[in-house]
Amino acid sequence: MRDTDVQREIDRMTTGWRKRQIDDDIQDYVRPWRGLTDEELQAMCEKWRIVYGGHVSDFAKEIETKLKDKNHG
Repeated sequence: MRDTDVQREIDRMTTGWRKRQIDDDIQDYVRPWRGLTDEELQAMCEKWRIVYGGHVSDFAKEIETKLKDKNHG
């Protein structure tokens, strides 16, 4: 092989690799949203010594809603 042929082959191989890399970089994988269960929220409240109740639950659900909107459009 001549040097130009070798360079052409290198260019061909690296161009394909770069194209695959770019294609892989732009793919989005979106997992389905899974919010906290009441049991998980209650366990977190116990850990942080917060009295679990209506306002805490409502506040947590509001945070979840904002995060869901922010992450899933």
